[in-house]
Amino acid sequence: MQQMKYGRQIETPIGSLLLLSDETLLHFVGFIDTLEAVSFTAQDAAPILSAERELGEYFQGKRKVFTIPLAMKGTPFARKVWEATKEVPFGTRVAYKSLAEQLGIPKGSRGVGRAVASNPLLLVIPCHRVIPLRGNSVGGYAGGIHRKDWLLRHERSLVVSV
Repeated sequence: MQQMKYGRQIETPIGSLLLLSDETLLHFVGFIDTLEAVSFTAQDAAPILSAERELGEYFQGKRKVFTIPLAMKGTPFARKVWEATKEVPFGTRVAYKSLAEQLGIPKGSRGVGRAVASNPLLLVIPCHRVIPLRGNSVGGYAGGIHRKDWLLRHERSLVVSV
């Protein structure tokens, strides 16, 4: 991982997150215990402060959509998948296959899965909402399956049923 100018570690109910940014865009959100050595200057910038506030609101059940400006660095295909993933509504789930079909690539579920797995902005781009089509599994998650399960249950508990 490249050196980011600004970074901060924040605590959440499911572990410590590392936030990395430049002056204007958030570049990375990931769980500390899943990362190799990362170097950054422990200094705040507007994207870091916004991310900390919005993630805090998310965990408190007060935020369903993130508004932080993001640096989505990846292949054009990965960025397309991440944009579609950002549109998956809070408290819902979508299958890799359905997301591929929505993107116009009905046989592209594996490619979608690879793009989702390479998401550098966990939680903010809600890849935890993308799951396998069948079975009881929630699928993989860069932050760990236990966290994906927690996030899905957290969101479900906040969705009001009519």
